[in-house]
Amino acid sequence: MMIPTIPTPEELLDKGFSRGKKQADLIRSQKIPKHLKGKRIEERRVVTSCQVIKDKLKSIIDAVPEIEELHPFYQDYIDITVGVDDLKQCA
Repeated sequence: MMIPTIPTPEELLDKGFSRGKKQADLIRSQKIPKHLKGKRIEERRVVTSCQVIKDKLKSIIDAVPEIEELHPFYQDYIDITVGVDDLKQCA
């Protein structure tokens, strides 16, 4: 059972913003009236960036094992070092 690599906040934001920029560039090449084009570009950039960041965080949360699924040694280790109740409250 492997715990996934967790990206730094900067890496997460960079990934979201770069994907958002790519989507915004697709809108730029479309024939849209000038008064709507800027709004649509920024709207697509923000929505795509948020979706990418949300999906990445969700995949990390889903990949982290539940405490009850861990070997009893690790359950005891977590209980001694952090406390199971405190850890569950954080999640």
